[in-house]
Amino acid sequence: MRLGGPLRVCQQLTPSTTVSSQGRPTPWQLVIRVRSVTARVGELQVVDTEHIVAMRKIDPLQRTQPRTWVQSLGKPWLAAVILVLLAIGHGRFEYMRWSAEDRMRQEVAAKRQADVVAADIAAAKRRTEEDIQSVISSEAEAPRAATSIAPPEPEPQQLHAPASSMAPPVAVVPSLPCEGVEAQVAIERRCLQPKDSFKDCPECPEVVVIPAGEIMMGSPSHEGGRGSNEGPQHKVAIEKQFAAGKFETTFEEWDACVLAGACKHAPNDQGWGRGRRPVINVSWEDAKEYVAWLSKKTGLKYRLLTETEWEYAARAGTNTPFSTGKTITSDEANLDGGYTYGGSGKGRYRKSTVEVGSFRPNDFDLYDMHGNVWEWVEDCWHSDYSGAPANRSAWIDRCNERSRTLRGGSWIDPPRIVRSAYRSRNIPVYRSSTVGFRVARTLD
Repeated sequence: MRLGGPLRVCQQLTPSTTVSSQGRPTPWQLVIRVRSVTARVGELQVVDTEHIVAMRKIDPLQRTQPRTWVQSLGKPWLAAVILVLLAIGHGRFEYMRWSAEDRMRQEVAAKRQADVVAADIAAAKRRTEEDIQSVISSEAEAPRAATSIAPPEPEPQQLHAPASSMAPPVAVVPSLPCEGVEAQVAIERRCLQPKDSFKDCPECPEVVVIPAGEIMMGSPSHEGGRGSNEGPQHKVAIEKQFAAGKFETTFEEWDACVLAGACKHAPNDQGWGRGRRPVINVSWEDAKEYVAWLSKKTGLKYRLLTETEWEYAARAGTNTPFSTGKTITSDEANLDGGYTYGGSGKGRYRKSTVEVGSFRPNDFDLYDMHGNVWEWVEDCWHSDYSGAPANRSAWIDRCNERSRTLRGGSWIDPPRIVRSAYRSRNIPVYRSSTVGFRVARTLD
């Protein structure tokens, strides 16, 4: 038996003879003490030291089976870990192989689809060219009507400008003159006519165009219920058109200002409802805050009506106590119908506001100029019209007191107080369930 290197076993082993390293025979057993250096791999353990490192029994008649690598490890848990790692590695390899194959299948399918689309486009292009060619051929084959050939007429000589100065003719369409007033509406310029209505933003109140004209402001001395502060009567010219709120400002419109953070006051609706009812419990200062928000939001000039503009808009071309004529009833305005005026009959007393637009408008297409709620105007209070402006501007100098003017009457008032000429006042911070306002917008 050759072990390799300098080590040799010199005695032949037989079934009946076994030799120990000390010379004593031992049946079927060989014990070897190895003191040499490196040996080749064989049936015996390989060592490279001079110490006794292994002793092994060998049966010369029985063939020795080699041990597996798992058994040679000597630690079962380590073998289990290695097996798990091998399984994981194998699974990962299989997943990567499957992913690569799937990606390749998708790329092949996409290429096939692209080839199909390209073929369809080419076929459509080919059909189009064939159709065009067939049309050209049919036109060429169609018989043409005989035409007489006339001798050419001499062309008149014309003077031409240099080529550098020639330009194609441009059609100029003259713009029609605006017979009303040209003004900005939202983001466009429009030609507005009297009684045109518009909104500058979704949350903005609807306004209507009021025509220019003149008014005999105040009331005659014989008008029933007349007060001394309604005179002397004086003529005022309204030189330019302006816009006024088609309705009294509503809770819906006011609440938009509160939601935007521009109006600080959240008024009480008295339990009557909000929405399209006129906003109440707002002061003159509150109203000024609201129109300032509209101006900032739209970039246009919103404000309160002046006292002259208000009476002009309320009368709507009339010179009677009401825009409805000499009388008015609860069927025409929200007022205390328990009282009469000018021979009218009694009517309802609703004891609250009603939704704006519940009655017919006046001839300027404005609603609720009589009753429903009092309306703040820009002017400060004067005890009469002595020295009043001769135009529509607000009268804000030489005020008799700090109060601001109110016009129109309310749901709680009798017909006498809702007349076009009737005037009242209160301090700028006054709030009441009978008081609201209406906006104006400058158009020029």
